[in-house]
Amino acid sequence: MPEFDVPPARPGRQTRSGADQFVLRDLVAHETKPTARPARRPRSRLALGGVLLGTAALATAAFTYAAVNSGPEYVDHLPDDATAIQHGKIDGVQYWLVPNRPPGICDANPRPGVELISEAQNKVGEQWMTFTIDYGDTVQTPRPGTPPGMIHICDERIDESAWLADPSRWERFATRLTDGGRPVVMTAVHPGVTAIVVVAPDGTRTETPTAARPDRPNGPRYALAPLPTGAGPEIQVELHRADGTVVATHTVPRPPL
Repeated sequence: MPEFDVPPARPGRQTRSGADQFVLRDLVAHETKPTARPARRPRSRLALGGVLLGTAALATAAFTYAAVNSGPEYVDHLPDDATAIQHGKIDGVQYWLVPNRPPGICDANPRPGVELISEAQNKVGEQWMTFTIDYGDTVQTPRPGTPPGMIHICDERIDESAWLADPSRWERFATRLTDGGRPVVMTAVHPGVTAIVVVAPDGTRTETPTAARPDRPNGPRYALAPLPTGAGPEIQVELHRADGTVVATHTVPRPPL
C-alpha cells in the first residue's frame, strides 16, 4: 500500500522512513515556490560527503547502541567534521552542513544541494530529523502510472539554469538548531556569492563565508548563519561577491519558537 506524504515547503524539515516504502507526495504543495521536499525520506544506506560507509563501519557504530532503535531511518552516527561543507557551534549547539545524502530508493537521481544536521535534534537511536536546501527550480516528471495529483519523490530534479543566470537569486530557510534556540538561516546562493552578511536592526553586521560542495567546486554555494535575537519579525541579509560588492539584499522572516 503506497504511503502518501503531505510535506512541508521545500526547503524544510524531513525525517526518514523505511527504504521499502514507495512514497508519493501531494502536488498541491507544489503550487507555490519554493516547492516541497519529502517530509519523510527513505534510504537504505548512509553516505556522508560522498563517502559510502560499508557494513563493517555500520556494524561498529551499531555496537554502541545495540539496545535502541536501528535501521536506515534512525541515527547511527553523526558526520565526521572533515566531510562537512560547514561545521561549528551556535550557542553551544553543534551542527554540520553536508552534501545531500541520497535516499536509498533515489540513488539514480540524487539531490544536488546540502543537508543541515543538528546534534541536538539527531540523537543516536532516534529518527533522523534534518533540513535540506537546493539551488534552482524543481522540475517534476511523473512516472507512468502515478495517480493524478501525486508525484513520486524520485521523479523530481533541480534545474539550476535560470538561477545561475541571475546572481541575485537565492534559496533560504530560517529555522532553529534546537527547540527554542537561537534562530539561524540556511542559504543556497550563486557561485559568485562568497559571503552572506546578516544585518541586525541596530546596524550590527555579521559576515559568514559561503562554500561549495567538494564535488562541485564551481557550483552553487551554501552557508548557515546565526540570526540576531530580539529583533523584529524580519531580518536583512546581503549577498556579497569576493570584492565586497553587494549583489542583492533580501529579508528573512524569523522562525517560530
